[in-house]
Amino acid sequence: MTTRYGVDGASGRWSRLRRGGAALAVVVSALASIATSPPEWRVEDSIDGLVSDLRASQPEDARLFTARSSHPHEVRVDATLRWDRAIADPVGAVRVRITRPDGEVLGERTATVDFDDRGAPEDTRLSLSSVGGCPEAPCEASYRVDLTLVDGHPTETVRVEWSFTAGFSGDGAHQPDGAFVELTEE
Repeated sequence: MTTRYGVDGASGRWSRLRRGGAALAVVVSALASIATSPPEWRVEDSIDGLVSDLRASQPEDARLFTARSSHPHEVRVDATLRWDRAIADPVGAVRVRITRPDGEVLGERTATVDFDDRGAPEDTRLSLSSVGGCPEAPCEASYRVDLTLVDGHPTETVRVEWSFTAGFSGDGAHQPDGAFVELTEE
């Protein structure tokens, strides 16, 4: 006898059961993976709301920070570059650099402008991370963040809205007792 499920109808039911069983196995597998992933914790401090206006007459801004922490830490700059909408050519680039007080460069990134379909400059997001300045705990290190307008138009202004963060993380259900990060701007 032929049915819409196949020759005897039973094979169609088995086919549906196999597909359902396979989907269930995928879901169970995904949940097991999530359940067995070790928990992570993070301790950090951030100075937000920093603003630097870079232009040909003032192409650089430098800020000094000190990070104190119970464990070795990493540092990060997160920035949004807001390009001058009136200037389309030539548009410069912005270089972000994290250094130690002795001048050793810990990290550097340069961002250029992208243009939308109408030819207008789009805001650029930039993130730069670096391992901190001390290999053992407790840790205290100073950092300098330099923002520089490179080869910009003589009347161009780039507003950089940014934050500086120091932190460390680890595996486990709980962070170590006494874990801390304290970040100050000098």
